[in-house]
Amino acid sequence: MKMRQLKEALEKKGAGVTERMVKYYIETNLMPAPDYPEPNQANYSEIHFVRLLLISRMKDAGQSASAIKQRIRELDRLITETAESKGISEREAAFLPQTARREYVAILSEFPQEVSFSREELLGDIKCDRIVFDLAIDTGALENKEVYNASDRLILLCICSLFEADKQEASGEVIETISDISKINNMASQMAAFYTRRPEYKWLYEELLDGIIKSRMENRWV
Repeated sequence: MKMRQLKEALEKKGAGVTERMVKYYIETNLMPAPDYPEPNQANYSEIHFVRLLLISRMKDAGQSASAIKQRIRELDRLITETAESKGISEREAAFLPQTARREYVAILSEFPQEVSFSREELLGDIKCDRIVFDLAIDTGALENKEVYNASDRLILLCICSLFEADKQEASGEVIETISDISKINNMASQMAAFYTRRPEYKWLYEELLDGIIKSRMENRWV
């Protein structure tokens, strides 16, 4: 997308930027340089959109420049890991669709907003195929309703990212992915029941779940 299109997309999210700001963030390595198909014609991508949105959200939350740089470094480490695992350059990894989706998921998780969407608005907001939306309904991860909220958007974005990964990696694990989503939905429903029954211990259940998962992951490599 051109600079004008990038700015318009960000403005729709309540994140105003100037051309000077964009150039500064590139010069300070907060995001990669755009492609230049022709001299003086920069072509920006989804990674630029999500990075600028993240910076805007962090600034709005009153976070310092050093905190923003630290968060970007954490995201860049994930890009490095992706590049190493796929045998590609870090720049190529930064421009993968899954990278932008991963960072957008982080933004929605860290900076939830009170928003509502119709079904079509939800699909358009995260560029999700109708078939993936229908699978999210079929697995029970999403409800079939008229109005969707920020949590629904985050759920659907995660599901879209799973199917995008299957497609990018040509893994052929679509059936397994659908099964995984159903299982995760069932586990989430059980945890929600715990939270509802004893809301004052929600933080304890979360820490317990996180600890058990980390322990199981460590045991797999012993």
